[in-house]
Amino acid sequence: MKTLWIDHDHEAFEDWVALRQRVLREPLGLMYSHTDIQAERSQRHLTGWMKGNLVGGLILTDQGMPPGDCKIRQVAVRERIQGTGIGRVLVEVAMDAAREDGFRRVVIHSRKNVIPFYRRLGFVEEGEKFFEVGLPHKRMVLEL
Repeated sequence: MKTLWIDHDHEAFEDWVALRQRVLREPLGLMYSHTDIQAERSQRHLTGWMKGNLVGGLILTDQGMPPGDCKIRQVAVRERIQGTGIGRVLVEVAMDAAREDGFRRVVIHSRKNVIPFYRRLGFVEEGEKFFEVGLPHKRMVLEL
């Protein structure tokens, strides 16, 4: 798999939003708004590609985070190829970028069903369960 950082002006950005919409939002009956997407302009978007096709991605940001921390959010992989290691590669590339940028910790708000995935990558649960987009989540952190 090839990874590529893209911004809002990249030709594949709309496809990236559509993938996230399909994988993360539609199952919850939610839609991205123009405001949601505009709020991501300063965030870094990492995409994954196989045979020229977008297969997944995530967002890396330090918006709203304390100094030294960054956050991985919106991790999405095409439904039919989930569980094949694409998400792991994307998160590892993002963690490497966070290290290179001088961050000391990576934070994830993990949906309950993928907590074991993040544990295998070294993330540790922190704090109590909370709800985001109507689903139970746990804050997970990884010391870099």
